[in-house]
Amino acid sequence: MDISREKGRQAFITLLVDWSLCSTDSLRLDPSIRYALSDNVGNRCLEIDVYEIDESTSQVERRTYYSKECIGGAESLIGPRTRYFAAAPCLELIDMPTLLIKDLWIPMNGNCADDMHDGRLALDVIHKNFGNSSEFSGSFPQLVSAGPVYINRGRELVEDTTTTAFAGLPGISKVRQHRRIVTKWAGKMISTATYEDQVIIAIADAMTAYNVVYEKCKVLHGNITDRAILLKESADGVTGLLAEFDYATLLSDTGDIGDTCGAVDTGTTVEPELPELSMFWPIHRLEGSVVPHTRLGDCESLLYLICVLGTFGINKAEQEKFAKVVKERYARCQPKALRIKEWNTGAAEDIALSKRNHTETMRAFGRNILSKMKQHPSLSDLAVDIYKVLFQHPSLSDNSEDVVDPLVLRHPFEAEIVANLLTVLEDHKQRAIKARAVREANAATAAEVARGAAVAAPSPTPAPEPSSAAGPSRRRRRVELPLTGPAASTRSKTSHQSHNA
Repeated sequence: MDISREKGRQAFITLLVDWSLCSTDSLRLDPSIRYALSDNVGNRCLEIDVYEIDESTSQVERRTYYSKECIGGAESLIGPRTRYFAAAPCLELIDMPTLLIKDLWIPMNGNCADDMHDGRLALDVIHKNFGNSSEFSGSFPQLVSAGPVYINRGRELVEDTTTTAFAGLPGISKVRQHRRIVTKWAGKMISTATYEDQVIIAIADAMTAYNVVYEKCKVLHGNITDRAILLKESADGVTGLLAEFDYATLLSDTGDIGDTCGAVDTGTTVEPELPELSMFWPIHRLEGSVVPHTRLGDCESLLYLICVLGTFGINKAEQEKFAKVVKERYARCQPKALRIKEWNTGAAEDIALSKRNHTETMRAFGRNILSKMKQHPSLSDLAVDIYKVLFQHPSLSDNSEDVVDPLVLRHPFEAEIVANLLTVLEDHKQRAIKARAVREANAATAAEVARGAAVAAPSPTPAPEPSSAAGPSRRRRRVELPLTGPAASTRSKTSHQSHNA
């Protein structure tokens, strides 16, 4: 690499760019996120710039937020590269974050600057329909601010895109735009749950909100994943929220696809944006088939989400433990790989084929998927019931030769199938509420028993205090020890003579 020549300098810059392609800094070093001191002791925090265009002046305005931690990283070099920051509007409130900043790189159709792939259009529609007084207003994140990220180029601000960042470098073909969206803190990711019942309640609540959004706002979510369902804890327990509208679609009054808020396929081949998205995407979407994406596709994604959580674990601690166990088993006996891992391995059509094979019959579903969910029986039972609703609907029993794809047959029964699925979710939610009550009662009983045992336990006997020279005199008791030898015989004679006298 000769940096004295133009080719060598270009190769050197390309190498630096490749080095900066990491999950921590997303596409590269980010000048709009900086380290700063959060106090006088030397603790550091992040300053995060969010830009908006003032509609009255058409000027770009910058607002800075403050964060102590990134609560969700960009785990892959491909895809949206989304990061999440718990943030505050000012430095004084940094220990009490009330906002969530979503930092993402979205795919663009050419250089179209008004692509709405960050979900804000869907959130605007939702909040216009519900407002703050609706019972469902707390079931979705509330939008605070959103817009593209700008960087300084000389004396002007330009939009931060892959075209701008990597201008002139080879191999950069897909155009992406850097955006940030700020919402009020709604809840934690579902992966922070501790118990199965919390996960089931959150899923049921989120899917209820999902259907309300579809019916009242004509918004099809389009991307049910582990990041789409949030968990909110309160004194009354947990509730679920629906988030991540990046792939949402606005429907017309007739139910046809209208404006897209994200990359939703309508019959064309679409590659998943991330390996982890392929685990949740429905079969027809992976295949790019003629089957339109409706609520049935999102319900299918929900089934895959439940299977993933039930297999790998509902939280990070369980997932790490599961990974360790699998690694140890492989080291000992090299068992067969988990079938569910085929859902994010290979090309989209290969993943779709694996899902078809695993869901072909209940027996295949049980052997390949349910058998690995034994650690979470409640999630396994829920998966069984959802599978029956989606894949054992009477419309799928037609085996005529004219039918190419059985998933086409269930499409006219969308409303019926979704209604049945919501009934199943509500039933399992009530079971989870009862399970939570039993768990909390057992915990209270155990705590009460522990407190009672601590009270009833005898206090330890204190050690005797050493006598003080200034204290009251005590008569010492004389203890005579038995004598042996000549002294013993002499004393025995003396005692005998005294007795005779």
